[in-house]
Amino acid sequence: MHSLVFVIVPRTGAGLETAVSRLMEGSWREFETYEQPCSCVGAVARFASSKEVDTSQEGVEWLRDLRLARERNDATTVREILRRRYRRARSIEEAHSQYGRIDDDCEICGGRGSNEMSRDPAQHHDWWTVGGRWDGLLGPVSDIAANVARLEDLPGRICPSAVVTPEGDWHEGPMSLPSNVDFREPADMPDDEVAALASWEQTFTAFAERYPGHFAVAVDCHS
Repeated sequence: MHSLVFVIVPRTGAGLETAVSRLMEGSWREFETYEQPCSCVGAVARFASSKEVDTSQEGVEWLRDLRLARERNDATTVREILRRRYRRARSIEEAHSQYGRIDDDCEICGGRGSNEMSRDPAQHHDWWTVGGRWDGLLGPVSDIAANVARLEDLPGRICPSAVVTPEGDWHEGPMSLPSNVDFREPADMPDDEVAALASWEQTFTAFAERYPGHFAVAVDCHS
């Protein structure tokens, strides 16, 4: 999965590329750990709902139309079909008996429902690049570069999936940010995800207040 990550770096010192590389590669000091919900929470219901949608008559038609729209590079139709599939699957998922429940047989968390994660950025990706899928994202709000902006200019405009601080610590937001599911509208998001997103936006705003005079570099991070 590709995620939008903002790496916060000072305005002075080493070149931006060098500073970002050092922070993203991590592993140069001891990092604290934290607990994060496992991806297995509600996974049984999510898988079942997706399967039910895609095997229904309407779902088969959506998949056919999706393939045709992609062949003709019709991004508007692709987005609308994906949104319809998502909304239908979501309604089925919420009615499922395993909705929001931990998978007792999960091989990742052992049925605990959470995993211990590291603040070390290197533990969260297998590949990264400046810009990438989000190349040019910061251009409209920056007079510096297409993928670099003053940190104080960003809160309330663009919210990343994760932030790497100047100390090298990884801070991650909700898994289902709009930047990761770009075909969804805000109205499609369930209340718990809306609350989680609001909390993450407050956290991101606090970074701007904590690091005045710093730059944010947009990074495409794959995991």
